[in-house]
Amino acid sequence: MFIYLFVFLLSTIFLFLYGKTTSSAKKKMFLIFAILFPSLLAGFRQAGIGTDTNNYVRIVYDLCLRGKTMPYIANHTGIEYLYILINMLVVKTIPSVNIVYFILQFIIQYFILKACVYYEKDCPPWISYLLFLLLFYNRSLNMIRQTISISIILYSFCFYKTDNKKSLFLILLAFLFHNTAIIGFILFIMYKIISLFKGKYTNLVKVFILFLVVMFVIFYKEIISFLINSNILSQRYLFYIKDNSSNIIGVEHVMVILITLLCFISGKVISKTKLKDIPFVIYMGFILYNLGKISNYAQRFSYYYLYFSIFTITQFPKIFVGKKYQNIFLFILLILALCFWIYYYCILKADRTVPYMSIFSWK
Repeated sequence: MFIYLFVFLLSTIFLFLYGKTTSSAKKKMFLIFAILFPSLLAGFRQAGIGTDTNNYVRIVYDLCLRGKTMPYIANHTGIEYLYILINMLVVKTIPSVNIVYFILQFIIQYFILKACVYYEKDCPPWISYLLFLLLFYNRSLNMIRQTISISIILYSFCFYKTDNKKSLFLILLAFLFHNTAIIGFILFIMYKIISLFKGKYTNLVKVFILFLVVMFVIFYKEIISFLINSNILSQRYLFYIKDNSSNIIGVEHVMVILITLLCFISGKVISKTKLKDIPFVIYMGFILYNLGKISNYAQRFSYYYLYFSIFTITQFPKIFVGKKYQNIFLFILLILALCFWIYYYCILKADRTVPYMSIFSWK
């Protein structure tokens, strides 16, 4: 437990120093150190720290080790090509599954931090990055491929309005790690449609889209079944509707509600910043989260949108006049995030990352 908090503290300190220096060289150094330690922590872990390390991670790595071809591995596992390619490159250079752990986590941290730096004028990177570490880092040790895709989609959103080619390239990159990244493309199309309308019509279009998302959640199984029967989706997507177990955990549900509520309350503040397009994303995430009542796996769609909350949470204290009150409320929010981390990951053992065990630990 404490090794996680120590690493989180180190990264936070490096990003705090990043915000205080004006030296370009020092800024780059602090950024590198900020993502290096969480990546090393992931790299040095034993198999089993994170559910998927004993699932597809080990399977794909072992197949690469046995010299299987990329098409063979993709056909037999359903894993995307770019993920397989990284494993193959590691096997041919420094064959160690822990190197794979490190590289994959470094990719996640890199894109998350790139997004944090992009929004640094509206929320200090040390705060938004700390929120990511407390809310989602441990999950990234389990949902590895999807978290890579989420981190890339998070960064691609920075360019939805300014650079279509870069956004689409990043979405494609995310898709090559996990096919649920199609969510990023849908979000891109939604914002292009919204951008066609001005003034009050913009909000009407957003409400209509949110209504469609609600309908998707209500008729989720029927829609997926229709797409499969029409050969638009492959038979492998039957898994998304056959799993009837609920994946909504009380404390996480409370967190999602709180995130959405804080975003709504902070609406006027957010509308004056570069974050103004994000609340709509959070609201979609909130609606999609309820897919967890229908299907354990389908709920993961919502994570693409809920990760944006690391930026909107930081805006809530700004609705209070006076720096003193802002700091008090910010401190309370960070304490709540810490409490969530302790309860969700340490007590409930979600994603099976606590207790941490490294490859150097005595068995």
